[in-house]
Amino acid sequence: MVELILVSLSFVVIALYLAFELIFFCRKTPSSISDTYYHPHCKRTLTPVLIASTALAVYPLMELTPEPWTFLAFLITAGTFFVAATPAFKEDFQKPIHGWSASIAGVATFAWLWIVAFPSLAILGIAIGIWQRRSLVFWLEVGLLADLYMNLFVLLLK
Repeated sequence: MVELILVSLSFVVIALYLAFELIFFCRKTPSSISDTYYHPHCKRTLTPVLIASTALAVYPLMELTPEPWTFLAFLITAGTFFVAATPAFKEDFQKPIHGWSASIAGVATFAWLWIVAFPSLAILGIAIGIWQRRSLVFWLEVGLLADLYMNLFVLLLK
């Protein structure tokens, strides 16, 4: 029950951020979730949103991950925390940390999804991203997040 509440809160935090960003503030789809940091109203919100949504999901993600694969749950959360710590990915100092952290979190999420379920929404995100070439990374990230939360909810409601 606690895990379900934590995952629900985590989902609401990131979903509300993305919904408000896309509905009210974006004139076009951002190139990535991190790109929203450069919108004037988001400079102070991206880091707390990523930290809050990830911190809320750490315990359920670790608990629901099958034993030999818990390192993937760790890489997902650690990578996301490092992305949150270096949101200004266009600056020279933060660029490599942010890039590597985002890549590690993304690959670990895709691997986790492949092991636990089938990454259908992530693949749909890639397809949408290919259609909207400029925002491929954004739609991949949204697909991975949607898939991850969907699978966490399915595992918790079993």
